[in-house]
Amino acid sequence: MLIFYRNNSNNPKNFQFNNDAFPPIAIDKFDAENNLVLNIAVFKDLITVFSSILLSAIAYGIMTVLISVRLENYVKNEFLISISTIVQVGSGAIFSKFLPPIAHKIGLTKSIFYSTILSAICCLLMFEFINFPIWLIIVYLYGTSIFVSSISRGTIMIDLTPPKLRSIVISVGLTLIPLGSGLSPLILNLVNTNDSILSFILASAFFLLSYLPIRYLKKVDSIIRESKNFAIWRYIKNSPKIFASCFTASFIMSSIGAFSIIYGLQLGMNQNNASILLTSLLFGTVFNIPIGILCNYINKRFIILFNAICALIIVLILLKFNSNQNIYFLFFLLYGFMSGIKLPANVLINEKYQSNERLIVLNAFARVSIIGTICGILNSGIAMKYLGSNGLWVTYVGILLIFLIFWTINYILKFINHSISLKDLTFFNKKKYEKSI
Repeated sequence: MLIFYRNNSNNPKNFQFNNDAFPPIAIDKFDAENNLVLNIAVFKDLITVFSSILLSAIAYGIMTVLISVRLENYVKNEFLISISTIVQVGSGAIFSKFLPPIAHKIGLTKSIFYSTILSAICCLLMFEFINFPIWLIIVYLYGTSIFVSSISRGTIMIDLTPPKLRSIVISVGLTLIPLGSGLSPLILNLVNTNDSILSFILASAFFLLSYLPIRYLKKVDSIIRESKNFAIWRYIKNSPKIFASCFTASFIMSSIGAFSIIYGLQLGMNQNNASILLTSLLFGTVFNIPIGILCNYINKRFIILFNAICALIIVLILLKFNSNQNIYFLFFLLYGFMSGIKLPANVLINEKYQSNERLIVLNAFARVSIIGTICGILNSGIAMKYLGSNGLWVTYVGILLIFLIFWTINYILKFINHSISLKDLTFFNKKKYEKSI
């Protein structure tokens, strides 16, 4: 199963499609990636983006707790809770088609500004639960704003990064998101405002603060290619295992994040202990830093499959001992191993496509991630409704087995078609970049 190969070409692949083609554009400083080096100015810009990501993640984490409490108090139905979460993340899939042309017109920094304002407003509106349909409208707008700001920040972050440091920078960026979200329950416990209006105001304030660092990047924007047809399936066809990794990791990471507090409440935990369960889970993202370093030396395919197998072992343990006293540590490990699936896939997709395609490619990556999130939340919610708390782990066992089987079949077919051979197998990175997966 653990089969890895490398492409012997010297230049990163840049797929150009007819009909859905991205026409040639003038080269600017973001296209000349080989000349991009880490200096004081670039370092300051990266710190600026990182601080914005962290502040936004704290706000998002606060709202994750508050939304879970609101749904548990007013809805009390796992299926409807799943619908609410699906609407929140699914809004990004709907808007993803419009993000490239809008960002092309107004710029990425202004996209972040408008989406941040919308996020702050939605935080305040979600304090008063009027009825479920109105709640879904607010959640939809909230999810759209989160999608736009996160993709825009991620695109700017990658464009600022020298290629040699890309895996490290991506790992730091991906670490800050759950780290900030994991700090949120601790902040809520510290201020002791529970689910009062003050907690919603606090989340809104953190969202607004997250834009302030971006103001210093007004002159930094990406070259975005406009395309009449968004060829997401073309990207999936050319990089099936990258997107399978994205789908599987999103399936588990998002759904367990959505249901961890509810899962803890079902086990008999109080609200504070259940929220700490979410904190323990999200702190598993610290695995991203060593994984990002390993991506520079070890074949990313090995890292992905190794973490998938480890995640399956953890899920089986949780399935058998769902009330184990080490549940906090197991949640921590599970999220860490899932990060080990998604991070290498994220690095690969950014290495495979050039900077002037990056927003569109990341948009495709995000759309697949959203589809995985929707499938994970929906299946997990249904499973928990009929199987109880164990339904969460049954769902994860299934998706991880399918993922590992898919990778195995894919490599078997490549051997049969002679697209890879034994001489292509490698454990360590032999080239500067891995070109295909």
